[in-house]
Amino acid sequence: MSVLAVVFVALLLSPVYAWSYGDPAIPDDKKFETFGPRADQLLIKLYASDISEWETGVEGGEIDVTDWPLDKTHYDKYVSPEWSGKLKVLGYGAEFGLFIFDLNNNNNTYLG
Repeated sequence: MSVLAVVFVALLLSPVYAWSYGDPAIPDDKKFETFGPRADQLLIKLYASDISEWETGVEGGEIDVTDWPLDKTHYDKYVSPEWSGKLKVLGYGAEFGLFIFDLNNNNNTYLG
């Protein structure tokens, strides 16, 4: 019975190959993607509050996508006929208060 268990454990083992991010001038690994996950031309602008984000960023045309849910006052304003042709308010599903900090998304050679 123990021999059978060893055979099954040996069958579960599989080789693992890690991707290498060495010198781009000398490619030592052929397993890579020429796209994503980095966003090279992404501009992140910080606002003092969600209100300034709406009234300065959204209404000023500086923001494409926001990170705050709309409050009732701004929702009513942006679905009114004055703004409905300029902005599209979409529901995004449930909001659970999850915040993500992405680290090492810089594709600079020295990550500086």
